[in-house]
Amino acid sequence: MRMRAILALVALGSLAACEPAEGPAQSGSATQNPAPSDAAAPTIPEAFHGVWDYVEGTCARESDLRMEIAASQIVFYEAVGSVQSVRSEGEEEVTVALLVEGEGEIWETEYYLFLANDGDEMIARYKWGDQARDAPPRKRCPQ
Repeated sequence: MRMRAILALVALGSLAACEPAEGPAQSGSATQNPAPSDAAAPTIPEAFHGVWDYVEGTCARESDLRMEIAASQIVFYEAVGSVQSVRSEGEEEVTVALLVEGEGEIWETEYYLFLANDGDEMIARYKWGDQARDAPPRKRCPQ
């Protein structure tokens, strides 16, 4: 019995040794913020943001050519692309490097996006392996 009490005290002492010397930050104490980043995260220009679908599509969520563009990602039918870099080539043209994850796979690609018809239509080219391919033309869907 005495041995169990000693082991319990040793175990409690070990747990106490694992605790930080100072508890969580208390009100009035200074907290450290991470250093500011030297470069802002790459973002897709706002003119491209929104939901797009094939020019003859319905803009429904289940449309397999639907894509939703936000500042830091493009959501496709069965995949999500995280923006790695953005190269603007004018107000209506941009090349976006993406790290895409979908259907259990991860790959890198680039999309060249061009706005037409006062921003209501979009032409896209993308890299598939070493080849550039034209994507079907898309229209901006109502919000």
